[in-house]
Amino acid sequence: MTPDPHVFVVIPVHDRIEYTLACLESFSQQTCPNVTVIVVDDGSTDGTKAVVQQRYPSTVVLSGDGSLWWAGATNRGVFWALGRARAEDFVLTMNNDTVVSSGYVDSLLSVAREHPHTLIGSMAVDMGEEGKALDWGLRVRWWIGGSVRDVPPVAPFLDSPIPDCRAVDVLPGRGTLIPIGAFRALGPFDQTSLPHYGADYEFSRRAYSHGFGLLINRASVVRSHADATGLNPRLQKLGLLEFLRSFTSIRSHRSLLYTWRYSRLCLPPLQAAVFFVAMSVRNLVSGVRDQVRLRRGGTEGNVRAEK
Repeated sequence: MTPDPHVFVVIPVHDRIEYTLACLESFSQQTCPNVTVIVVDDGSTDGTKAVVQQRYPSTVVLSGDGSLWWAGATNRGVFWALGRARAEDFVLTMNNDTVVSSGYVDSLLSVAREHPHTLIGSMAVDMGEEGKALDWGLRVRWWIGGSVRDVPPVAPFLDSPIPDCRAVDVLPGRGTLIPIGAFRALGPFDQTSLPHYGADYEFSRRAYSHGFGLLINRASVVRSHADATGLNPRLQKLGLLEFLRSFTSIRSHRSLLYTWRYSRLCLPPLQAAVFFVAMSVRNLVSGVRDQVRLRRGGTEGNVRAEK
């Protein structure tokens, strides 16, 4: 009889202890008994390691020097898990600005049992705007740099999640269940080329190219502090220089360097060039539009930098 799988939850952290504790509390209440939580504390200055060890002594705490960023910190947790995992086990990547319900891990595992050799993503919703979907599955238009989502951004799914699995083209690091065999076959996230943004999407594309399926399970809901994730120019009025820096910052999803690296890693040369140009133009246009909206009275978020 095959033993029940074990799930290693990897949470990279840099400061923001209040978010980390809320996240850990939600994972301490899981109905699934086979869960190990790994916090990778990448140079926090708010006492994260000591507080986590005191309040959640069963949590594994690994340390970085502040230079790991998302991909490097996540890889550190993955390497720890690889040294202890069996073939049937999983890694669950998660951000610390999230909380989940008590049945969350079980809901992911139920889909994984039906779909072996598959990465399973989660429905992400905004904790600040209850009911607003942040991530509900992406289909990427690779030749024009766009993407398609097939449900409205606001839906009444919070109390009764949509029991629906859909095939997607990419999966994020926020709430994706990954078979341990994927890391053993493909290696870790690309922390050299994509230290902070894009490494999650690139890994899922790499997995897909090696025969792994990509699904999102809308019944597995992650509640996220959207305004606390990275550098988010959509929610913050920026001066001209700050706006331009959003296209070069390691904390911004609009970074031109990382858009190019992501394009090159995921696509053939010609398609990569077309995708890069299209994505850069789209990011510029959407960035200008967001700044105009904010100056005309849109809500300005309380943006906090995430290392």
